Parts: sequence; structure tokens; C-alpha cells
Amino acid sequence: MSSSLPDIDFTRIVPRGGSQPAAFEDLCCQLAQADHSGNGDYRRLHGAGGDGGVECLLTLPNERVVGIQAKFVTDVSRALTQAEKSFRTALQQHPDLTDYIVCLPIDPTGKTARRGRSGQERIADWITKRKADAEQQQRRIEIVFWTESNLRERLLRLPRRDGAIRYYFDQTLLSEDWWSNHRRQAIDLAGPRYAPESSVETKPTAWFHAFGRTPEWKKKLGEHLTTYSAATRDDLRDLRRDASRQPRSSDREADGWSPAWPREALPTLSAAVAQAGRLRAGCDDLSAAPNETEKIAYEGCVGHSSRLLDHLRALESFLVADLDRRYFPGASTSPGFRQQQAERAGALPADNLDRVQRVLRHTETLRDWLRSPDCALAFEPILFLTGPAGAGKTHALCDTLTSRAAADLRTAVLFGHQFDPARALDAQLAANLALPHDLPLSTILDLFEAEGWTHSTVVLLCIDAVDEATHRERWPDQIRRLAGLLDDRSHVRLCVSCRTPFAETCLPHGYENHSVEHLGF
Repeated sequence: MSSSLPDIDFTRIVPRGGSQPAAFEDLCCQLAQADHSGNGDYRRLHGAGGDGGVECLLTLPNERVVGIQAKFVTDVSRALTQAEKSFRTALQQHPDLTDYIVCLPIDPTGKTARRGRSGQERIADWITKRKADAEQQQRRIEIVFWTESNLRERLLRLPRRDGAIRYYFDQTLLSEDWWSNHRRQAIDLAGPRYAPESSVETKPTAWFHAFGRTPEWKKKLGEHLTTYSAATRDDLRDLRRDASRQPRSSDREADGWSPAWPREALPTLSAAVAQAGRLRAGCDDLSAAPNETEKIAYEGCVGHSSRLLDHLRALESFLVADLDRRYFPGASTSPGFRQQQAERAGALPADNLDRVQRVLRHTETLRDWLRSPDCALAFEPILFLTGPAGAGKTHALCDTLTSRAAADLRTAVLFGHQFDPARALDAQLAANLALPHDLPLSTILDLFEAEGWTHSTVVLLCIDAVDEATHRERWPDQIRRLAGLLDDRSHVRLCVSCRTPFAETCLPHGYENHSVEHLGF
């Protein structure tokens, strides 16, 4: 089975994401993002009518805000009527909007000798009227249309155009039937190693929720961030208040219950407060759709939490030393001293220390979870799952396959015995996935990338039990090649499982941070 590139006909686009209009919207957004790749912030808006008049927003470095609106309509008059409603909504919902792009799947007719206005003339009139509408609101909006010719030109300029063209215009590739057939085949090949009736929550369950960026993982992320925010809100508010005060001329006690801060601790206090703000801002971005900068954002968040802990520990040392100097050695840990001061002197000399230690404790808990596989794997393109024979690695992979399918998430599971790593991986991968035999490995990954992009999540490509392949010592080179191809494909991830005794032979070195061991149920 060979496969040539399909014809590009936007009116016959494959109904990805549930419908042709949904597929057309996704493709237009992808082309808009590619137009400004690496420049500015991209945000996809899904709303089924509640998207605020745009399918996506691009905020460019020059502060221009570009909104994309796709209308999968072949009649120009009807398209303009729908676009007018969307444009008015966009003006209302996006006050920073400076550019508006309307995408149509056809090329409008040009001027002819026949009576009546051409499609191009009607579009030109529409643009003039909508710009006038904006000016009445003291807004200046640039409006352009991307029609069939414009869209085709941009599609052909995509760095990975073959995969995108096949995905959006070949009905036979990665269809719903294809995914269903693949799941059945994978479960059949797993045989007795997968028993769905025995499915229980294990450590790999949380790992694959993170690695596959499931809704469950996003919920868990939200819970951790909400818990941290609630637990530290009051203490951080008080620390910010103290940091904003002018340094005192002496170390006298402050009015009321709380003590004054040691002067030498104030710069560190200010640094801690600023770092806490950076941590909060960094964490807010962690649940975004997969993108090429997500690992940087995650590492930044972990770095913010570690630096905050450094500042908090330094403050703890300052405050412990201050209490010991003011009162007696060990005062900071003496319950009797605290009670006596509260009852007799009406003061809380360790109040600042308690506040710092509470924030420190909660920050440690958050930082440890961020660095655990339950979270960190959400930002890794590769996962090596090792473990002894019979631990349940195949079961975990097949359970991931079926549970993700139930959530409309895409997963492909292959098995080591299907491969000979001494032969070219391209043809073997295509054959094992029941795809055209002449598809290069890069194009197969591009198909998966497009699938993940459409669903705003990741597609998992899993190869189980690579130790069962012939010439298994050749796997490290093949896995490195696969890993290299994933560098600029943020919506595809690779999981490889292997029995622990064979990991040294089958898995490449240098990926230790990507490896977790499943010791069994």
C-alpha cells in the first residue's frame, strides 16, 4: 500500500475533531501560529460559539493582538453575515484586538462583465464597513481575509507540510476506525499480560496521567496549586506587608503582638516575597496546552520554588539567631517560652519565625511534588518504564491505552517482538501501525503531531518489551533517532518499556532522568 499526497480541497477537509468546521478551524489556527512561529504568545479558544468571536489569539512582540476567525461556508454572502456577528463579538470581548483575519475555504469570484457585485467586491465592502464600525468605538482594526489560495500557500510553507496535508485531506489516515482497530490489535497482541478486569490504581497510573497530560493530571495539578495558595495566602500577605515597611532604626519590638524584623534580614525578606510572586506566576502557566516552551516554563517553576526555599531557610536562620540573642539559646523551639510570652508579656516573639516556617513547609511540599514523576513526566517527551518480569508493565501500558481512549485521548501501543532493530525503523513502524509502507518515520510522527495539536493534548507512541526484539542491542540507536525527531514535536511522546536486567543493553544512555521503575502491584 503506497500513498501519494492527497489533493488539497478545503471544502473536503477530513472531519477531525468531530466535524469539518472544527477541522477547518484547527487548520487555520495552526497556519496562523506557524506564520508567527517563535514570535509572541498563541492562545487557542474553544467555545462552540462562546469563543469571543475568534478561534485563537496571537499576541505579538510589537503588542499587536491578532484574532483568527474561520468560517467553513462556501457562500460568500452567508459567510459575511456570520463573520459580522463574530467581528462585533470580538470587538466587545477583546479590547486589545488590533488585527482580524477571516478564513474562508474558497476563493471568492472576481469582477466580471455580469451584473451584480463579485465576491471580492462584497468582501472589500464588508471590510470597509467593519473598520468603520470599529472607528465609531475609537478602535483601529486591520482586517484581512485568508481565502483558499492564501491558506494553500501557507499550508505548503509549513515545515512539516506532508504530515499536515495527509492528516487534513486523507480520509483513510488516523480515522476513528483506524484508532479502534489499533486498540483491538494491541490488546490481542498483549494476550494474557493484560487483564482489564484486574485494573487497579498503581504508581504507573499517576505517571501516565502526567506523561499523557490527562484531565486527571490537570485536576491534580490544580489541587496542589490551590492547596498551596490557600495554605500560604495569609502568611505571604503578612510577609509582603512587612517587606514593604521602611527599615526600622532599631530592633525594638513592634507595636502589638508581632516582633520587629532584624534589620539584616530585610533584604532577604524582600527577595523571598518577590520570589513567591514569580513562583505563583510560573505555576499559572503549567496547565497550558503542550508547546515548545513548556519544559522551560516547568523548569522555571521548579527553580522559583527552590530559590524561594533558599530565601526562607536563610530567613529562618536569621530569626532563630535573633531569638536566641534576644532571650536565651533554644528560645525558638521552647513551647514554654512562647506560652509565657503570650500570657505575661502579651507578645508573640516567634511570630515571624512561625510564619516563615509555615510557608517553608508548604513550599517544600509543592516543590517535592513538582519534581516527582507524578508531575515532572508531564513535561518530558520520553519515558522509559523498567521493572522486573511480571511486574505489570504491559498491563500498565494497555490500561493506559483503554483509559485514554475512553477520554478521547490518542495512544498507540506496539510490542518489541514486532520489530527487528537491525532493519530500517520507518517501514516496520508503518507496517505495525497499518499505515502506508512508504511513509517516512518523520511523516508518521507528523501525523501524530497534527492529531495531538487538534485535540490540544499529546499522542503517546508506546513500544512495550523492547527486550523481546531480535537484535535488541540495536535499540539504543533507534530510540535515539526517535528521540531526536521529537525535539520539535511537542504533541507526540514516546514511551519504551523494558525489563530492568536488559535496560543497560536496550535503552540509550544519557536519559536517566526519563526513567521510572515499576516494581509491581
